[in-house]
Amino acid sequence: MVMRLAEYLELPLRERNTLLLAAGHAPEFPQTPLSAESMRDVRRSLQSLVDAHEPCPALVADHAWNLVLANSAALSFTEGVPDELMADPINIIRLVMHPDGLSSRVANFADYSEHVLIRLQRQLRATGDPAIAELIRECQAYPGVGRPRGSTHAIAPVLALRLSAGDDVLSFFTVVSTLGAPYDVTLDEIVIESFFPADDATARAIGMHPTP
Repeated sequence: MVMRLAEYLELPLRERNTLLLAAGHAPEFPQTPLSAESMRDVRRSLQSLVDAHEPCPALVADHAWNLVLANSAALSFTEGVPDELMADPINIIRLVMHPDGLSSRVANFADYSEHVLIRLQRQLRATGDPAIAELIRECQAYPGVGRPRGSTHAIAPVLALRLSAGDDVLSFFTVVSTLGAPYDVTLDEIVIESFFPADDATARAIGMHPTP
């Protein structure tokens, strides 16, 4: 009955385990570190996936947005970031939002940071994850962070991340995907974020051929 209820509510696997424990049952789903030998094939496939996305950035993150894997294009944006923000675990949200991180390089930081907070708040409502609650509190204390106000952005079909890179401003939109049919908490929470050029100038700057 507990498993049927969890399935009907579409609970993440972590919350299903919590519900089972509350009902006096053992957890159903394991939580295996991605570094474990049993995860070797998955880890290798994920690395191949992000590497194949070159020259566009791509990365893999866990449920708290800590970096798991990335390709060289994604890592290139972290040049010049202080060592304390690059210490393991590297938190992608903190890296973008922190005043000593990438925030000064994000040309549309107010709008983009508002979007990030909205996404985090949606995740918190769905999971109740205390790590996400703490991340929201931390980000809200940073200067210049946009406040979620339920606004829409009608100028473009997607909100692009606009990053200053030397004399250029690179504009990307992202696609966030997850693994299909996971039976492990770690894999259920894995997020793959792939960046794509939002304009022809960005495509040319990173060495892609713009679409005709």
